[in-house]
Amino acid sequence: MHKVKTETLMDENLEKLRDTFSNVRDLAILELLIYTDMKIGELTRLNISDMDYINKVHMHALGEQCL
Repeated sequence: MHKVKTETLMDENLEKLRDTFSNVRDLAILELLIYTDMKIGELTRLNISDMDYINKVHMHALGEQCL
């Protein structure tokens, strides 16, 4: 099994990255990835119905791979 080394972005670099987005949608996606530690694959499977806006909790059903 091969482990992928990931890097953490520092606050200064995150600000520079945010400044490159002019589209509100893309900036919202970036913020969602940053603050939830969500993976891109999880984001692509996310539906509006998965969100609980009243309690501000992400509702995520576990797939078979998580059992």
